[in-house]
Amino acid sequence: MDSEHFAIHAALALTRQSDGHALSSQVIQILQGLPYVTNATVYEVFTKQRIKGTDVDLSGAVVRKFCNGLSRDALSIGSESGLTQCLLDNSPVEVKQQEAQGVRLVFPVKSGVNPARLVAVEGESFSPRQRVDLLQIIELYTNQTQIIDAKERDKLTGLMNRETFENHLMKIAQMQTEVGSNCAWLAVLDIDHFKRINDTYGHLYGDEVLLQFAQLMERTFRYTDILFRFGGEEFIVLMTETTGEVGARAAAERFRETIASYNFPAVGQVTVSIGFTAVTSKLLPTDLIDQADRALYHAKENGRNRVVSYSEISQVDGDDHDIAKQELF
Repeated sequence: MDSEHFAIHAALALTRQSDGHALSSQVIQILQGLPYVTNATVYEVFTKQRIKGTDVDLSGAVVRKFCNGLSRDALSIGSESGLTQCLLDNSPVEVKQQEAQGVRLVFPVKSGVNPARLVAVEGESFSPRQRVDLLQIIELYTNQTQIIDAKERDKLTGLMNRETFENHLMKIAQMQTEVGSNCAWLAVLDIDHFKRINDTYGHLYGDEVLLQFAQLMERTFRYTDILFRFGGEEFIVLMTETTGEVGARAAAERFRETIASYNFPAVGQVTVSIGFTAVTSKLLPTDLIDQADRALYHAKENGRNRVVSYSEISQVDGDDHDIAKQELF
């Protein structure tokens, strides 16, 4: 197959993918189908701050690696050759490996969200023509990544959006059923008195609070947790691999304290109320959100700037709950 027809084939294969992980698996399959490629890997690099151009802080960065249908988590960025330099330069990097292993090319996938993505390709050597073909495939992959990100992510904050929430939640609940363990928790986070912020300082500063709030979420929660902007000033965290209510509460309290101690530009101190509940496959997503919501509004009714678990509160009559919800905003 010549380069032109191969590019068309690759583009068609990539555009059929509906989510980021399926897209990564497909690009690996395409690259490893090339006769001169011995191995292809997609990396997700989770950083405490988003990478912007060559403005990079890789302290505490954690890497997730996709290769040959498998993924590996919690790798250090220094354990995989070429990743650090590629991120620092924001351009492709060539790594000379041991003679028997040949050459490794690492390409950045420019998307502007967290995690940053990179693609590594290995082979004995790459001719100029082959390098052009590889760049073309990476560009196709980058374009499709950006399209999926635009569909799945909130435009202001870059977090996952409301439309993706149910799919993620169902996957986590199903996984818990398969492994026979309950280690996931759902937390609803709501910025206290956010309407007052908008009314006092204007929507421009309100949007800045939302953006910085989201960035603090990325810095505080673990890379295995899934972060959503659910709408307005309401956010959701799916805490995975969390042992028990004590662990979930500790994570939520850590974030609450982070927000309370942060000085938001022009606005100053902002606080957040959080309600959380255990994820179970026995309940519908709407029921789980309702449980976390009830805990959240209990926190609002009892002074705000606090964390409440659904297990702490008694069942509240639905009408009373709706009235309380209206009064708190």
